[in-house]
Amino acid sequence: MDMITAGRLIVAINKNLESLFRKKIENLDFNCSYLEYLLVISSFDGINQKDIAKKTIVGKASVSKVVKYFTENDLAYMKKDTNDSRIKYVYITEKGKKISDEFKKTFIELNSLLIKDFSEEDYSVFKHLLEKALRNSCPDNKELITEELNFLMKTQ
Repeated sequence: MDMITAGRLIVAINKNLESLFRKKIENLDFNCSYLEYLLVISSFDGINQKDIAKKTIVGKASVSKVVKYFTENDLAYMKKDTNDSRIKYVYITEKGKKISDEFKKTFIELNSLLIKDFSEEDYSVFKHLLEKALRNSCPDNKELITEELNFLMKTQ
């Protein structure tokens, strides 16, 4: 089995899809490096910053920076916990939801393009193999992979 070829194919597909994605959303005024955060917040409205950090696998400082950007650009807003003022919950705004919905629509379009010549069986096998590759890519943290797959299912 030629693993280098499989890896190169994955990289090439990723580059192509990313290029198409950026073209489709270029009209949106949004920093694409914050995309994952927006999807997490829109999928888990009222999530706290600690859980955002856990789901995006980054530090709390990075989350604070992104949440600040979101609040300054009316994409999200924060509320303090009524019992513990150290805990802040992040909620999506209408503007943030509109952008998140546009991203999701674009993901669906790109997914359709990617699998347009697949039979149902081809798609099922392809998806299964990709999930297997994802699990293999992080053998020491099965919990993280399970969480990632659950998140991906929730954001569809």
